[in-house]
Amino acid sequence: MTEINSDIFLKKIHPLSSIIIIITYLIVLLTVNNIIYLSIIILSIFLLARVNNVFYKIYSTLKFSILFGIIVVLFNFILNPNGETILFIIFDRTFTLESLFYGFFMAVRLIASVIVFAFANHIIEQDDAFSYFSNYIGNSALLMSMMFRLIPRLTNLFNQIKEIEILRGNNFKGNFYNMFKGYSQVINILFLTSLEESVEIAESMYSKCYGSKNRTVYHSKVFYRYDFCIIAISASINLILFLFVMMGFNDFKFYPVVINPVENISAFGLFISIIFFVYSMMIWWWKHGSNKIY
Repeated sequence: MTEINSDIFLKKIHPLSSIIIIITYLIVLLTVNNIIYLSIIILSIFLLARVNNVFYKIYSTLKFSILFGIIVVLFNFILNPNGETILFIIFDRTFTLESLFYGFFMAVRLIASVIVFAFANHIIEQDDAFSYFSNYIGNSALLMSMMFRLIPRLTNLFNQIKEIEILRGNNFKGNFYNMFKGYSQVINILFLTSLEESVEIAESMYSKCYGSKNRTVYHSKVFYRYDFCIIAISASINLILFLFVMMGFNDFKFYPVVINPVENISAFGLFISIIFFVYSMMIWWWKHGSNKIY
């Protein structure tokens, strides 16, 4: 039997189980079209992070993702003239309610996806996951590992660059123009830094002759009944989601006239949204009802 010494329960089980939870969340976030269902699912992510004691660790990612969400809303509202509900017209440019709502919905979806990746970075033991998947998918395991580290790394770089820019006198307060100018400078530096780091990573992989031979492992992770339970529940959720889409409950029109999301609510949709809280309830019970993995 293995003791659970860490408060992050999902970090102590098999990495495949944690990855399946993340993939299930990403699938539903990219599938569901009603913002009310999406909001409930996001709440379940926050609760799951709280149960695993990583909520405050992903808080900085939330602030980082909201900035890009605002940019998505503004760009879609300005560049997308589709829709019949006209809010106002400026210089022959039509601004519609449909483009505003669609941009807001896509921003919420983007923010939720970023939070999921940040959550994954804290609950998945990178070395264990890489070691396990490298035996089956080879070099793709490295790509997967780097993908999960990308968002948290960019968040840290963003905060560091912002602090340096503040010391240099860059102003992030005031009117919209000053804020846009300040954050544009940060994003520009972030982009250049990312390119430099990508070259360093490539040179490091080349110097270590990555991919020239099979990797060895120091230890192998085993499956416990916790893992089988999580995998079974995730498979059930994906099956229910498939039926939800095939039966037409996921139909939602943004154009030409946006539908009221409240009127589009169904009992089936609420069930799919609420079922994600099962992860949090199970882990809470496992942490407080038993302290051993069998």
